[in-house]
Amino acid sequence: MSIPVVLGMMVQVLYNLVDTFFIGMLNDPNQLAAANITTPIFMLMMAIATIVSTGAASYISRCLGKKDSRSANKTLSTGIAISTGLGVLVMGLQRAASRLSATIMAQRISRG
Repeated sequence: MSIPVVLGMMVQVLYNLVDTFFIGMLNDPNQLAAANITTPIFMLMMAIATIVSTGAASYISRCLGKKDSRSANKTLSTGIAISTGLGVLVMGLQRAASRLSATIMAQRISRG
């Protein structure tokens, strides 16, 4: 079960490397910095989604194997709620981080 997860993360890292390569060809350090700042945030979101979905899928499969559809439905609902809650939390943290970085950049620009 872990092989698809590892392969998916490797493909995502490769995608980010290629993305960084092509953005780097633009010779604009601000664009390259923006891409490199968002990569860890995106990887965190992907890791959280993978953890929740893999755990929920495994438990749902065991519940369905025992013919316990009530627990399977409850686990599905809980998994969706956890994923949504964590997604909103990470999105809020990302917005706060982007405001902070914009403030820091504005201060650096104003100093000259």
